[in-house]
Amino acid sequence: MTWKFLSAWLHGVRPPWLGVFALLTLTQCLAMPAAQSADLEREARIKAAIVFKLVKFVQWPKDRPGVNSSDLVLCTLGGGPVADALRATEGRSVGSRTIRYYDAVSVRSMDQCHVLFLNETEYANLDKILSVTKGSGTLLVSDQKDFAERGGAVGLVVGDNRVRFHINLRAVRDEGLVIPAPVLELADLVNSDGGASKR
Repeated sequence: MTWKFLSAWLHGVRPPWLGVFALLTLTQCLAMPAAQSADLEREARIKAAIVFKLVKFVQWPKDRPGVNSSDLVLCTLGGGPVADALRATEGRSVGSRTIRYYDAVSVRSMDQCHVLFLNETEYANLDKILSVTKGSGTLLVSDQKDFAERGGAVGLVVGDNRVRFHINLRAVRDEGLVIPAPVLELADLVNSDGGASKR
C-alpha cells in the first residue's frame, strides 16, 4: 500500500461500503522498525488513520452533551507523532459531522471530547484520566502499552509487523458507546484483567 492511497483514506475519500475493509487493510500495514524518524512517522500515520476510520463506526449515547451537534470533537493529550498525524483530520467529515481537533486539552475539559487520544507520556496519569472521563461518553484511545487492559477503550498495538487494535468492550459499553460487530471482529477484545473478553 502506498502512502498516497493511505492518505486518501485518512482524508475520507472512499466508497461508503468499503469502510470495514479499509480498517482491516490498515491493520495489516507493516510497522517499520523504530530505527529512523521516517519509520516512526509512517507508523504514526497508520495509527492515526486507524483512529479516524474507527471513529466513523462509533455511536455515541443520544443523551451525551453535544452528540446532536454538527461537530465531533477529537482531542489529544501529551503530544507526540500520532497526535501530530491526527491534526490532519481537522475539518474532515464523519458522516454528517465535522471533526474539530484540539491539542493539549486540560484535564478539566477532557470530558467534553468525543474522542481523546493519549500519548504514552500520560501513562502515569491514566488512573486520573479514567476517573475524570468516567461516564462522559468519551472514547479513550492510546498506543500506550496495555492501555485497553488498564481500562482504556481502544489500544493500538504494534506486533508481528503490523498495527492492531485492542478493544476493552466493558470500557466501551460503560461509556454508553456502541461499536458494530463487524469492527469488533477485526479487534482483539480484552478486559481490565488483561485477559480475553467475550464478544
